Amino acid sequence: MKHGSADFKAIIQAVTPFANAHSAHPVRVSGDIMRRAGEWAFVYSSLKFVNPKDQGDGSLMAVLRKGRKWTIREITIGSAGLGELATDWQKKYKLPTGLVKR
Repeated sequence: MKHGSADFKAIIQAVTPFANAHSAHPVRVSGDIMRRAGEWAFVYSSLKFVNPKDQGDGSLMAVLRKGRKWTIREITIGSAGLGELATDWQKKYKLPTGLVKR
């Protein structure tokens, strides 16, 4: 998915409130990896604190489905076990092959 496209922006807007609610400081979701296959989208993003003095790490991973708007189906923040979660989501939603790989 192209950075700056309408879908890219809509997905970032959908996942950012979750990221901020589950982080110690406000974060910027950059959308390092974002793919779309039909009505499904996958996003993987490192989280960058808005204030560069704050240090930390972590990643956001989510699966969204498009209806009238992009709706989060699964979302998590972490640094370990994301590959296993992606595999579980692939099976649970019968997602298109290759959508949820990092």
